[in-house]
Formats: sequence, structure tokens, C-alpha cells
Amino acid sequence: MTALAGGDGLAVLRPDRPEPLTAMAALGGLYIRGVQIDWAAVFPGARRVDLPTYAFQRERFWLEPSSAEPATSAVDAAFWDAVEHGDFGSFGIDAGQPLNAALPALAAWRRVRQEQSVIDGWRYRLGWAPIPGVSEEPVLTGTWLLVVEPGGGTDDLMGAMRAAGAEVRMVTVAEVAEFAEVAAPETVPATAGVVSLLPVEETVLLLQTLRTTAPLWCVTRGAVSVVDGDVVDPDQAGVWGLGRVIGLEHPDRWGGLIDLPPVVDEGVGAWLCRVLSGGTGEDQVAVRAAGAWGARLTRVTPAADTSAEWRGRGAALVTGGTGALGGHVARWLAGAGVERIVLASRRGAEAPGVAELVAPLEALGVVVSVVGCDVADRREVAALVEGIADLRVVVHAAGVLDDGVLESLTSERIREVMRVKVAAARYLDELTRDRDLDAFVLFSSAAGTMGNAGQGSYAAANAVLDGLAQRRRAEGLVATSLAWGAWADSGMGAAQRQLPGMPPDLAIAALQQSLVADETTMMIADVEWSSFGSRFTAVRPSPLLSELLTIAAPPMEPVEEFATRLRGMSRIERDRAVLELVRTHVAAVLGHAKPASVDPSRTFQEVGFDSLTAVELRNRLATATGVPFPASVIFDYPTTAALADHVRAQLVQGETEDDTTSVLDELSRLEAVLSDLSPSDVAGAEVAAKIKSLLSHWGAATDRDIELDSATDEEMFDLLGKEFGIS
Repeated sequence: MTALAGGDGLAVLRPDRPEPLTAMAALGGLYIRGVQIDWAAVFPGARRVDLPTYAFQRERFWLEPSSAEPATSAVDAAFWDAVEHGDFGSFGIDAGQPLNAALPALAAWRRVRQEQSVIDGWRYRLGWAPIPGVSEEPVLTGTWLLVVEPGGGTDDLMGAMRAAGAEVRMVTVAEVAEFAEVAAPETVPATAGVVSLLPVEETVLLLQTLRTTAPLWCVTRGAVSVVDGDVVDPDQAGVWGLGRVIGLEHPDRWGGLIDLPPVVDEGVGAWLCRVLSGGTGEDQVAVRAAGAWGARLTRVTPAADTSAEWRGRGAALVTGGTGALGGHVARWLAGAGVERIVLASRRGAEAPGVAELVAPLEALGVVVSVVGCDVADRREVAALVEGIADLRVVVHAAGVLDDGVLESLTSERIREVMRVKVAAARYLDELTRDRDLDAFVLFSSAAGTMGNAGQGSYAAANAVLDGLAQRRRAEGLVATSLAWGAWADSGMGAAQRQLPGMPPDLAIAALQQSLVADETTMMIADVEWSSFGSRFTAVRPSPLLSELLTIAAPPMEPVEEFATRLRGMSRIERDRAVLELVRTHVAAVLGHAKPASVDPSRTFQEVGFDSLTAVELRNRLATATGVPFPASVIFDYPTTAALADHVRAQLVQGETEDDTTSVLDELSRLEAVLSDLSPSDVAGAEVAAKIKSLLSHWGAATDRDIELDSATDEEMFDLLGKEFGIS
């Protein structure tokens, strides 16, 4: 009945609950409501004690109100400026209109400008910053491996490296494997560096084969366009997509990417060796006869006029047309003036949701065809293109994902990703060259522009698409390659952990804007650089993102300092220190505020780790400890506690620890604490009694085959903990 009473009514009789506990809970409830309780009557003979001496641990998750005045956005500033000056024409309204007619126009104006502001924040382009020249001659020392395909000639590179002082050994991937197997382990680290001229598939094999920590540099020719006249080789561009992933998965073994011109003269050779020596601090470099440039991802300046609309005509072909992204593209094309849309996919009309996709398109008066086609089969693509009269628009949105760290990739897995993305794009390029196209759009990925751990083959395939678009432009053909970030609940990029999802309607608006501006390559992604950047550069700095990242990640403790601290610790202290290190990095990867929020006993799979976050954690631990770990380390040691034990074992590998010395060290510390107590004190008498009791327990333990001389640290400190309440 107390639930019906106001004031301070509390129940003291509850069904199925002990009455003493219910009565105490009621008294506590009254007390916290401000009612004075005679606690001496409740607990006769009891004494008051202080609260615990440790601080209460509070953690708030509510957003705190900001004391600063809210900043006015550029859109709102423009809005009120137009209002203040009476510029009603910019809103598209007549000054004489009544308020009820003007308000919708004002709201629409503001909404459009806000959406455009969001889109402007998604647009990025790969640019180039000139690298300052230096007068000193480059110097390379030690033995360098120059890895080529069988029969490949690289006399110009070899000559340039030897002129800089390097001892160069030209090998193939097979010979690298033999070298790793027959060479004595102590000779392998003597390799000063590895320069690879291999294509994508062979580069992955090389990475899996190498048994050296020397930096790996991938050298290409014509992979990127930097100066006027550069003609891009799409296959070489794919190596750059792969290399960006290698840098994320193997930051300790990665040198970088260097693109050379067709002719390597003395000046180009000097720049090559200067980059290889690490003298530039760059890891994505294009060398040309006029100098060298470092890659930079930059924001694209918003266009002055974004009101223009792209209008289509004739027929449009959309590969991957029955997928999520293909559906969004089809709906946009239907409203942009295209008269016929051909949606091609492997399953065609049997794909799920086709009827729901086609009906609204046909309701708009568009003729829609759904065709089953393997776009990686040239004959099928040729028949498909031949059957589309007045083909004006091609959108290649087909693709497959096969995520996996580089160590796990096989030739078959790489080829399948390349087949759907790259082979199809090549066939569409080749088979539509005699058509008068208004747009040739390739759906690429931000993984190919920035890299994404666990997506080596996918990044390489999408970088090929970017290169193909640049190649078409150089040949006078239309082409636009868009490197997408994640779309909200749509497409293969929707699951990318580090990039939020873009609303599909705004992503399509960004696509249309790129076509209006006739852009060749563009990255469109919603990136929160403060958080994404700290993860991306946690182990290795990124010159590529240097113009976008303004907050530097806090430095880690130097490896040698951490190792020195460990050597001065007892085993128990060492265990705790390593566990704290692992928990700290697990918390950082998961985005937790404190290491204490990481439960050491929970599996990594339970707390949300996947192959990509596993690589990030591996990289952090390798940097913090100086010990290399495989990308599968969290799957081999599935909890934080198990991983910490493995990390500690690697750090103290080969060391032996005297358990007796460790125990005596702890007893010496205990002795120092007890020296301030007098046996005549009450506290001293209690401690003396505890010690006597402990000794008697040790004596009894002898009967249970627990000998002091052979006791482990865990057994002895378990006894100490039980007797003295030490935890």
C-alpha cells in the first residue's frame, strides 16, 4: 500500500523477502530522504567508522553543456546576411509574397545549403607537394635486394643504387625464398633494404616470403599522374593501393612507394636513392625529371556554384545494378533524364528485391531491363553492350569483398577480387570506346586511396580503377572514378568500422556534383579525423594525411625504457606491468576511456575485435615492446590475460628468474614496512599474531607436501594474501 501513499512511506513487509533486510532497506531509504534516524538504537553498541580511504570512482557518459557561445555555421551566417540586406532574390522568393508562402522557400533554401555544406566536407583529392632538393649526394650502405620478375631488366635502377654505395643483389621471389631458407639467421638482418618491382600478386607473395626486418620499398613506373604528360598504367597503380595497406599492417617492415618516369637518368637515380635512404621522410613519392613530390590527401575547395544539375539521356548501364548501391544509382538516373536503364548483375532477375526496385523506376516512365551477366567475362560483357542501343552512361558498381590480412591472402583470393572489379572495368572501357558516352563512372573505394588494414586485394583493385580513369582522361575519353567511404546501411563499405556511413541521398548528390564538375578522381568519405587519424597514425606517421591531421597522437614510452623497467621488477610486478600495457592498448583500439574498463578474462571476439582491429592491436604492441607479433596473435591468445602472458614471455625470452630471490625481495619490502611498528603497539601485536599464525600454516602445509624451499611465488603470496588481507 505504500506505493499509494505520498511523502516518505516505505515498505517494511515485502513478500518473499527477509524482514530484517527489508526493514534495514526501509531505514536506509528514509535516511537518504533526509529523515533523522537514531542509529544507536538500531545498532546498540556499534561504533562509527570512516568511509573507505580510496576516492570514489565516477565516470560520466552524458554530454556536458558547453559554456561557450554556439558558433554560427557558414550556412546560417549567409542566411542572416541575406535577410539583413533584404536579398530575397537569393532565396528564390518575391519580397511581396505573404509570410506563409515565403517560409517554405526559406526553409528549403537553408536545407539545401546545409546539405551542400555536408557534401563539401566529404570531398578529397590526392595531390602532390614538392620535396625540397638537397645538395648532398645520397648514400646507401649495406646489401640491398632488388626483386624483379624472371627475365626483368633493371640495369638503370641497379646502376643508380650502386653509384650511391649500395651492394645490390638482383633476385626473383623464388630466389628470395631460397635465400631465406638457406641463409644463417644471423645473416638475414644484414640486408639493408628490399626494392620490389613486382606486380600486386607477386608483391603479396614477396611479403609472405621475406624473413628480414629491412624496409620494403615498392617501385613503380607510371602508377600516378603528377605533372602534365604523365600517362598512368592502371596495373602499376594497383601496387600503390596494395602498398598503402602493407604500411598499415606491417609498419615496422614498410619503406614506402616510389614512382619513377620511363627513363631513369642521373638526376632521377639520385632522387630514388635519396628516398630509399630515408632522407626525405616521405613514404609515397613520385620522382620525375624536374624533381620529386610527396603524396598529400587534401580537401577540395567547394565550387562557387553548385546549383547546376547533371542531366542524362539515352540508355544507361549499371553493373552491380541489383545491389544496394546499384539501386540508389538507378533511382537517381531515372530522375535525371535517362530513358532506359539496364541493371546487370550475376543473378539478374533472380536477385532478391528486383521487383521492388524495378516497379518505382517504371512508374517514372523509364524502360528497365534486368540482365544476368558475369561482367568479368569478356564475351558476356560484349553481348551486353552490343544489345544496348544509344548507350550514353556506364556506371560500374560491381565488386566483391574478401577481407583478410596479407599473410592469409592467396593468389586465388586476390584474383577473384581483381576479376570482378578490374577485369569488368577493363572490358567496359575497351568495348565502349566507339560509343559517344556522357559519363563513364567507376565506383572505387577509400581503401585504395588511404589504405585499410585487412583489405589488401580490395585496395589494390580499387586503385586500378582510379588509374584506369586517369588513363582514359589522358586519351581524351570521359571518366570519373569515385573512391567512396562507407554508405549508411548500403554497399560493401557500410561495415567499415572507422568511417561513418553517408546518407545515400547525399552520396548520390556528391556523385552528381562530381559529374557536373567533370572530375576524374575524387575521394568522397565522411571521416572524423580527430579519432580516425589517431588510430591511423598510432604506430607510424602518415605524410599522406599530414594536411588533414592537426592533433598528434600522444607518444608511447620508448621500447628501451619499458624493457629497462621490466628488468628491475619482480615477476609479479612484471606480470602486472605487462598486463597493464596490453589493457591500455586494447582500450585504445576499442575506444574505451580507461584501461580498467577492459576485462582481462573476456575474449577479444566477445568485446568486438575483428581482423582489422587485430592488426591495429598487433601494431601497437609491436611498437610498444619492440617484439614482432603475427597478425593472428589475438586469435592464438584470445583474451587480454592470455595475450599479456604471451607478450611477457616474449619480452623476457631466454631469461631465468630465481623464485627464491623474488620472494626474498618481497619479504625485504615487508620487513621495511614492519620496521615502523612496535610489538608493544596494538597494531604491532596484531601483526605479530598474524605472522605466528602464518608460520603455523606453513608448518601444517609441510604435511600437505608444500615445502618452503620449493614453493612458487603464487603459493607463497597466496598465503601472505590470506593472512594479511593483501590483494
